[in-house]
Amino acid sequence: MAERERNFSAIESHTRDNKNIVNFAESILHNTAEGSDRKLRVQQVTLLCRRIIEHVFTYDMLLTGALDVD
Repeated sequence: MAERERNFSAIESHTRDNKNIVNFAESILHNTAEGSDRKLRVQQVTLLCRRIIEHVFTYDMLLTGALDVD
């Protein structure tokens, strides 16, 4: 196993999760633009909102103040 894979980085994990959420949102918008009726689906929006809320509780709330720089 590579050294980088063995070391957990809260910042890298947080950044990766942010990127995953953005990619998911972009894919929803892209698929909507390509669809025949061009409408967002409630299920997709609900899943996106759930991912954002999970992110807040997994990363943002736990890291509040921990990454502050003087």
